[in-house]
Amino acid sequence: MNKRQFLVVLVPIAVIVVCYALFKVLAEPKARPSKQSTEEVNTVFASEISLGKNVVYLESTGLLEAKNRVDLYSEVQGLMEADGGKFRAGNRFSKGEKLISIQNDDRLAAVVSQRSKFQSSLSAVMPDIRVDFAEDFAAWNEYLSKISVDKALSPLPAVSNQNLKAFLTGRGIYSEYYSVKNAEISFDKYQIYAPFAGVLTEATVDPGTVIRPGQKLGRFIQPGTFEMECQINIQDLQFIQINQEVRLYSAAFPNKSWTGKITRINNAINASSQMCTVIILVEAADLKDGMFLEAKIKARELDKSFALPRSAMVDGNKVFVVEKGLLALKTVEVLYRGENECILGGLPGGSKVLSKVPPAAFEGMKVKIYSKTQA
Repeated sequence: MNKRQFLVVLVPIAVIVVCYALFKVLAEPKARPSKQSTEEVNTVFASEISLGKNVVYLESTGLLEAKNRVDLYSEVQGLMEADGGKFRAGNRFSKGEKLISIQNDDRLAAVVSQRSKFQSSLSAVMPDIRVDFAEDFAAWNEYLSKISVDKALSPLPAVSNQNLKAFLTGRGIYSEYYSVKNAEISFDKYQIYAPFAGVLTEATVDPGTVIRPGQKLGRFIQPGTFEMECQINIQDLQFIQINQEVRLYSAAFPNKSWTGKITRINNAINASSQMCTVIILVEAADLKDGMFLEAKIKARELDKSFALPRSAMVDGNKVFVVEKGLLALKTVEVLYRGENECILGGLPGGSKVLSKVPPAAFEGMKVKIYSKTQA
């Protein structure tokens, strides 16, 4: 075998050997570095509790309404007289000052006519009283002399003699007298006067318009003294009482507060909401009718307790506590459950309780407590 033939045989064999060696090297998996096992540690918000006195506050909201308020309605019909623009919302009136006047010329003439008729009827029976009831004549004669058709009739003289009373009744004196008094009462309804010093908050009629019976004319209130209705849960009624002090707040005036007191507690419970109505009285010159206020009532103090946000509660009566870097679920005593906060007992002071519960929290979870120094 010559040299050329030898190379022809050797080269393919060498190529096959090299390819096989490369195949073995590439096919063998590389040893991967071992991964060190790591356990995730969650950061949580927790606070160390300190047992002490916690005050239970009952909170509610309501609208202020003037304690003294009158809706004005007409009982008669007629044209409203001009008043120079006084009957307007916002105008103030003194006690006894005329609020509104309705034209009553025809009614005045009718009342004067009835007084005159009564005066004539009484004059006609005076001679008989002089003769038959001499002892009562002086009183009736004096009464007759004081009658004026331009003034309201005074009460009739007292009659103890039954015969005289029967005589006057038979002659229609009592009947005519009460007819006149009825007309006078109706006549007085053509003018409406302020029952107390206050302000007109609503005016629904204008001078020159025809007013009809039953028509609403406006609303008159006494500013400075208000009442507010609040709704309290039935289970909290045991903590409140008449004359109890209440703090009132308004979102419109964050730096101000007012002091009121409970004046009435409704005995009826709303069947659908199981709430009870409590009426609070407050006096303040800077408050307005219709304002929306928040009421805060101090109910009681709970000893050896701590407060926690309601969102931190688990299953209604459990909380998460951090012990040796792990979460533990503890049952607590719920002393009071408020809308946003609970007052609890049953844990020793110094326990580190979660104030915010992570969505995936579970017992045994490894955690670390957030610290401001870490931020």
